[in-house]
Amino acid sequence: MTNEPISEVVIDEAGRLVIRPATAAFDDLYRAGAFGFRWDDGNASLVSPPPKEWGYTRWFEHMLSVIVGEYGVILTPWSDTQWKNVPNNLRAEMEAFASSNWADELARKGHKESADYGRKVQLEQALSHAGQLWDAACYSEYVEELSPYRYQLSPAQLKRLEIAKKRAAPPQ
Repeated sequence: MTNEPISEVVIDEAGRLVIRPATAAFDDLYRAGAFGFRWDDGNASLVSPPPKEWGYTRWFEHMLSVIVGEYGVILTPWSDTQWKNVPNNLRAEMEAFASSNWADELARKGHKESADYGRKVQLEQALSHAGQLWDAACYSEYVEELSPYRYQLSPAQLKRLEIAKKRAAPPQ
């Protein structure tokens, strides 16, 4: 594994977490949809969506973990890292994570395959979106959203999926 300094951490005007490595480029991050974040060529940075289920610190941890798994690169804040629009408490949490032995722990526990990470993130995003659909009483869309994940759902989630199917069915 190699270490790569982070030159900048920003929460941009759209509410996205942006991590800019000092020199490394991850422009071939080909499964960005699976990981929930993407590489922005124009800004040479990793960009998360605005947080919904996860907070900024969790996105920071996730993005760094995926980069280690995909590239073997440990992104690390350093003394020259610029922190823009990042509240001090979030910065402290992110720096604490980065200075911990998280990469060693990840390796010791046996880093999951990238595909597993991707499926987990996709499921979490689908569950988040499905929750909004449920709240809006859009049951057929709820069923459509979660049906591909039925083998990954908990018993309670499967029960809710069955209820949504019944509610989405046309009256007889």
